[in-house]
Amino acid sequence: MPKSTAKIPAPLHVALDTLWGGWRSFALAAAVELDVFTAIKEGATTAAQGAISARANNSAMRRLLDTLVSIKYLTRNGERYALTPQAAVLSDAWQRVPHGRHREAYQHVDDGMAAARAGGERTGQPTIPTDDSSRAAFFAILVKCIFPLNFAGATAAVASLKSSARARIKRVLDVAAGAAASSIPFAQAIRAATITVVDLPEVTPVTRDYTSRFAVGDRYEYREVNLREVDFGSGYDLVILGHIIHGEGRVWGRKFIERSSAAVLQAQDAAHRRDDPQ
Repeated sequence: MPKSTAKIPAPLHVALDTLWGGWRSFALAAAVELDVFTAIKEGATTAAQGAISARANNSAMRRLLDTLVSIKYLTRNGERYALTPQAAVLSDAWQRVPHGRHREAYQHVDDGMAAARAGGERTGQPTIPTDDSSRAAFFAILVKCIFPLNFAGATAAVASLKSSARARIKRVLDVAAGAAASSIPFAQAIRAATITVVDLPEVTPVTRDYTSRFAVGDRYEYREVNLREVDFGSGYDLVILGHIIHGEGRVWGRKFIERSSAAVLQAQDAAHRRDDPQ
């Protein structure tokens, strides 16, 4: 019997990938909740050992681990599983916060967004709260959700810098720091660096919590301010703009970039004057 030459149309591929792609997220969420990556890192490298560590079903754990292999978070050699580089970086981020912290944060955000989404579609209004106090409370939760991926990205960024570039970074400004996911890797890699955080009073306690857990809080200064009203200052070697520009719109996004640029350029001008007094 001849083989069929029919192919699934490309647009349908896209639709199917979107419709069924959520299983990847669910698998990763299950791995985080069951602390799978930490268990493997600490030696529970088989499905049976992982099931014991997570107090989970053996067969279900094997299926979860194989799923994580298929989406490139684990590798498998016989019965043994190991972390891929991206899983190792994320594991470090997840391991430093209380168990369930991100799951609880995601649940809060999901509940709020689900309730607002239908209303937003009907009215055209933003799904994120627009009044200052509600926005601040929302961001205090959101920054915990986005910590692992932002931490992983910042870790890769600082690792890519040449030693000469790292040596020039002494003062760092972290604008809208949130949980300090983007500046903590710089604090870890550059022991001489000090970091100034500017963020909302409702969010700064989260920043303090996370910098303390990563044992770098003693080199942080915390400025609890309205970001639109504060002067960023000057003399910084690096300015980090966190999860903010796309949410502030064109006018305020441009202003934040200009303030950040001025804070760095003034330090560079001073350095040039020292190097070339003529």
